[in-house]
Amino acid sequence: MCNQYEMKKNSYNLDDLYTQLRNKDITDISKVQFAMLEPSGDLTVFDDQSTFSLPLILDGVIQKEQVQIMGVNEKWLDQQLKSRGYTDLASIFFVVTRTGAYTLKKNRDNG
Repeated sequence: MCNQYEMKKNSYNLDDLYTQLRNKDITDISKVQFAMLEPSGDLTVFDDQSTFSLPLILDGVIQKEQVQIMGVNEKWLDQQLKSRGYTDLASIFFVVTRTGAYTLKKNRDNG
């Protein structure tokens, strides 16, 4: 769900959240698994029946907030990468995860 810090930082309040949820025909906030306030101001919502993925690494940089949101940690991520022979984050274009599984794409620059 949107965290309070990000909402306040973006001058976004619970009335805004409920309005956007209603506009998406979501009438029960308890059914929201995850919501993301996009840079455009739009709200992306995944209900409790949805599966979604978030990037854990983009262009060799660990996305710490997404790691936390997906319920994993950097130690787990490091172990997953090392078990597949990846030791240099710079060689990784992206890693996304969904329910504990992940997809990795190498940078073309690094072979």
